[in-house]
Amino acid sequence: MSLFGLLVFLWPVFYSAPLVAASVVNQASNSDQVSFADQDRIADQANVRELTEDQWLELQSGTRAYTVDPYGYASYWYFKDTGDLVAWEMDGSVRLLEQLDTQEFEQMNLSYLRNDHALLLWDAGIGRVFHYDLATREMRRLDESYNYRSYFNHGDYVIEDDYTIFAFGGFGEFTFKDQLLYFNATNKEWLDIPYYGDRPDEQYYGDLVLDTKTQDFYFLQFYDLNVKIYRIDQNNWRWDFLGDFNINDFPSHGGFVSGMRRYNPDLELIYLYGTYFYDIAANEIRDYAIGNSDLPQVADFLMGAYNEETKNWSMVVQSKNKELSLDFIRYRLFDVGGDSRAYEIIVPESVALVNQRTMGLIVIFLVSLSFLVAFVLRKGTASARQKENDALNFDVNEDRVVVRIADRRVVFSDALDLRFWSFVLQLKERNLQTCELKEFDELVLPPLSNESQYSVKRNKLIRHINSKLGVMFIELKKSELDRRYKRLVFHFGEVWVE
Repeated sequence: MSLFGLLVFLWPVFYSAPLVAASVVNQASNSDQVSFADQDRIADQANVRELTEDQWLELQSGTRAYTVDPYGYASYWYFKDTGDLVAWEMDGSVRLLEQLDTQEFEQMNLSYLRNDHALLLWDAGIGRVFHYDLATREMRRLDESYNYRSYFNHGDYVIEDDYTIFAFGGFGEFTFKDQLLYFNATNKEWLDIPYYGDRPDEQYYGDLVLDTKTQDFYFLQFYDLNVKIYRIDQNNWRWDFLGDFNINDFPSHGGFVSGMRRYNPDLELIYLYGTYFYDIAANEIRDYAIGNSDLPQVADFLMGAYNEETKNWSMVVQSKNKELSLDFIRYRLFDVGGDSRAYEIIVPESVALVNQRTMGLIVIFLVSLSFLVAFVLRKGTASARQKENDALNFDVNEDRVVVRIADRRVVFSDALDLRFWSFVLQLKERNLQTCELKEFDELVLPPLSNESQYSVKRNKLIRHINSKLGVMFIELKKSELDRRYKRLVFHFGEVWVE
């Protein structure tokens, strides 16, 4: 029986084998004293098939997920329609490693494990986790879970120790998720991490990146032409909003990406996508120009991973040479002379507000501020029923509203949030606690085409505000006299607003 036949025969054993600790795997690798290059050569002899350029181009048109190994200058791709698991190296070689069962491996995320020279694969909707050894081509399962199909497009970060995966957000079961989860081979299941602070808007997607110097996570939240950036302290899992950046370019990764090493510790930069890098120290985004002189074949960058040893980025790029073709290149943020490449700076919208917004918007802000000042001046002694610990205080700046509830601080910065709080202040100025739905829709919500859209938008905003505050601040109530009639009720009762 050939080696390939033996592997096929033993596949169910590999697939269902019990968890082997990472230390045991590493010990076996060290005792064999076989280099990764030798291991790849052994794998090549085990019926790993080389793909032609035309076959690779044809595969690229399918739905794909990929990750990059910046140390071996290789990338690994999974095509869910065909089940093809492919290795694409920077020298141009493309190898078909496996053809997986598309029903068993429907849609997968993957990450390269440098210590094991292996791939970590997990369900794109969160659930099962697999370890695929690139040398022996053995697949083994690490979890005692199931395919949730509930967190597609979640942001992720992989730590090789104990095969740890952090995941945030995603979509599934007709809802967007704002849960922070983690998996490791010790627990063998996904666990929830409670967090607090500036919660991201759950309807957006993004990615997680670890600052290996401070051990803080950063969540990059992509929506429309903007990127919102949050910092997460691992000591207490507090989220802090750092800024909303208008990039004026839709994110394009060339497929679903996962397990990417997107942090450059030398320059303290986080790679976003395209030519955009986030500068942690300056809280700015750099837009690096693609020079036609040294990169004439590149139409656009898609995604890359950093090698801190060689100071190189391994970049998957859109090529100008061939239609629908990708290229895989090595790139540095400085030229051959050691000088930094040219870049433009993008600052948070709050910093650029005065220069970029029209005088009309500034006037709107001043009017809103005047309502707040007038309200504060007219505020009398709080009722005895009002509780100091439940006090809700507003702090209005040019680009955000800060709401304080007892010792908590909640920040609202979206344009829709700012219109909402401006409307709330107007209600308080008029000593009102309720309003008509039509009045709310006209003054707060953007123009929509029908009542159904207004209802959906209104309900999402209500859930968003109440969720961030952690209290039932706004509620849709039916009239006691006519149950068909509804109004919005703002619960100021036990709350002191100033």
